[in-house]
Parts: sequence; C-alpha cells; structure tokens
Amino acid sequence: MKARVLTLALEKDGACVVLDDLQARKCAALFDIPLIGSIGLILLAKRKGLIDLAKPKIEGLKAAGLHIDNTMLDRIYMRIGE
Repeated sequence: MKARVLTLALEKDGACVVLDDLQARKCAALFDIPLIGSIGLILLAKRKGLIDLAKPKIEGLKAAGLHIDNTMLDRIYMRIGE
C-alpha cells in the first residue's frame, strides 16, 4: 500500500502524501515527495479553522495505536494553546 501511494505521488505533479510510517517517510524523502504526518494534518486543519481543537483528535490517534513522543506532544500542545 505504501509503495502504491508513493508511486501515485510520483505520477502526479504537486502531490503531497500523508505518512506516519518511518520507512515510508524515508522513501518519500529519497524521491523528494512532499509529505505531512497525521499530526501535521490535524494542526493544519486547526490553523485553517476546520476543527476547533487538535488535542482530542491527536489523543484519538494515540488511543488507536499511533506512537507519538509525549515530550513532543507537550511542546505541540503548548504551541497551539491546548
């Protein structure tokens, strides 16, 4: 699946992929494919006013099994005021 997403991104000019998997991120970097992670996507949605709060969405991802460094999350929550 990851390989297919990256292949599609290579075929489409201006494409950006959403990736959290470290190996997939490394592969995207090798091919200069722009990417954003799930956390970045949530933060972007908050900045654009599409969601009011990012923290509940991020905590939902954690509950679903996404591994995120808690120190990094603390910095993110401080930066966005949550």
